[in-house]
Amino acid sequence: EPKLDGASLNLIYDNGVLIKAITRGDGKVGENVLENAKTIKSIPLEIDCLEKIEIRGEVVIFKDEFDKINEQRLKDGEAVFANPRNAAAGSLRQLDSSITAKRNLVFLPYGVGVDTLAHKLLHKKMDFIYDLGFRKPPARAVCKDFDEIESIYKQMVHDRDSYSMMLDGMVIKVDEIASQIDMGYTVKVPRFSVAYRFPAVEKITTVKE
Repeated sequence: EPKLDGASLNLIYDNGVLIKAITRGDGKVGENVLENAKTIKSIPLEIDCLEKIEIRGEVVIFKDEFDKINEQRLKDGEAVFANPRNAAAGSLRQLDSSITAKRNLVFLPYGVGVDTLAHKLLHKKMDFIYDLGFRKPPARAVCKDFDEIESIYKQMVHDRDSYSMMLDGMVIKVDEIASQIDMGYTVKVPRFSVAYRFPAVEKITTVKE
């Protein structure tokens, strides 16, 4: 699936109600931005799942919305955001939730943390999450071999500019959840998931003086 270039956010639901929305924070301690998350239209405040569940995803700003935000900041004499990722992260951490609401952020789930769901395959578990009312990623596929993965990667690189949000690669995950558990984690990252990065965007510039 696409590797979204945004800000990570974990949503905690209990008894079907959104009770926490936690950012990565400083990497050790997250920050609860619940009131701001409640203003994001693609985050349901209630879901049809009564057990406690943690839904992990990425908050992004679509490219056209990012341009509008920077145009307004220029008019207001404010510094522009360097990229949509910074804009998304800054919008999530606003002290004033009304500012977050104006930014038209989008939440796209990519995984599940703490849960008691019985699904044996990740893509089936994610289908359940999408059925709860969450937005699907712009592309997703279950592959059987290297050739399929490589073919989808090449297509994604070709189409990267046509996506409404910024991507910086593709993520490949082991689908079988039991295998994910067996493979486990390093100190920082899961062993069952790997980023397949896109080539860096290159531009020509002219030094005038």
